Amino acid sequence: MLEGINALAIRRKRSRGPLPNPRQRRKIPIAPPLASGQHLVSPDPTVVLKAALYEALRPRDLTVADLSELLNVDWHQAARLIDPKRSSKLTSLATALDAVGCTLDIEAPLTAAVMRMLTPAASEVG
Repeated sequence: MLEGINALAIRRKRSRGPLPNPRQRRKIPIAPPLASGQHLVSPDPTVVLKAALYEALRPRDLTVADLSELLNVDWHQAARLIDPKRSSKLTSLATALDAVGCTLDIEAPLTAAVMRMLTPAASEVG
């Protein structure tokens, strides 16, 4: 197996330059402004928290192994917390964010339709 890895490294070096550093993590890009015909979508809250946790690990130079130690959980459980394809409980994500020094603020803006549902009609008031 090691020979295969070395062969892959040599091919990579010849064709595309140096191998990427495994500790070097990519930053999640900021979305550009909406163009005509594009629509804004709201991602699942767990995906947002997973992205926030991933982004919180980067400047602190923390790895998944470090996160697993902070949370006193198995490495695979910690890795699941930043994997958008795996499910995680919101409480687990909140605990992980707290462990790396982040606070979680949840805001639910009310639309006009929701406000009408919550506000009693004038005929119902006194």
